[in-house]
Amino acid sequence: MTQTEQLVELQNGVATTTSLQVSKTFGKKHKNVIRDLKNQMDKIHSSDLSHEII
Repeated sequence: MTQTEQLVELQNGVATTTSLQVSKTFGKKHKNVIRDLKNQMDKIHSSDLSHEII
């Protein structure tokens, strides 16, 4: 099984992963992955694209 296959799992036909799996796969601290995810979500919510995100 490749690293990508371990990172992404299909659930009802949708590719999913967890912040824990991302941190483990890329050798990053989980708290930093969470921080970066929050920063990205803030950017999305403050942009005109927020209505396109599910």
